[in-house]
Amino acid sequence: MDYSVIIPTFNSQKYLVETLNSVLRQTVRPKEIIICDNGSTDLTMNMIDSLAKPVIVTTESTKGPGPARNKAVSLATSEIVAFIDSDDLWHPKKMEYQLPYFKDADLVYTYFRLAYPGKIIAQPQKPVDHSKAHILYSDNYIGTSSVAIKKDVFQRLGGFDPAIRVSEDWDLWLRVIKSHRITCCPFELVDKREHDENITRNTLLMYRGISQTLKKNAHLVNPINAFMIKLKYLKQYVVTGMRSGRLDQAMKMITS
Repeated sequence: MDYSVIIPTFNSQKYLVETLNSVLRQTVRPKEIIICDNGSTDLTMNMIDSLAKPVIVTTESTKGPGPARNKAVSLATSEIVAFIDSDDLWHPKKMEYQLPYFKDADLVYTYFRLAYPGKIIAQPQKPVDHSKAHILYSDNYIGTSSVAIKKDVFQRLGGFDPAIRVSEDWDLWLRVIKSHRITCCPFELVDKREHDENITRNTLLMYRGISQTLKKNAHLVNPINAFMIKLKYLKQYVVTGMRSGRLDQAMKMITS
């Protein structure tokens, strides 16, 4: 089964080569790797301009990883598209393990670990399938860099919502599970690298993204649960913002 790899980039020169190498080391190699750059100002474009096939490079002027992924998917020529962020890493057998699940599913994801400099931390995760859709209504247990999805399903649902800058992945998973089959390949096959450049370090942006997703999907999440989810993330991101010295973001979140 052919698959295309989708990588959005923005100022990724520190991490992109290792990410690409983890894709190229797959025991089932991709048909193509499509990189969509989102206006990098570092040497990212210099690096990827020199790459040979199966790497395809394009650009997307709209800021944010969602629109970049959408454009890259539109260029894909495989039945399956697999996402990986430009700073994450795949286990060499990720796609070998994952692809057989498409016999009974439209979206397949795996477990992931958090990779900090010098240490790796396993994450508590829950297997989600169509019969357990309610699990996704309470939190996003699916890491984007672990997801592979049928291209026609992705496009039929409109892809990632460009109006949601952060948490656009959770919004898509909620739309997928309403009408299509999701399943879990229950192995830790992705390392999500944690560093200061992560977009998730922008606590205000993260909180607003969560709020947008909950508002858009209010028909799925009852008001009390939505309030508790927002409260949980508000507490988490305010504490993170204060600990990291981003007091301006913390105060904006408290008063927003």
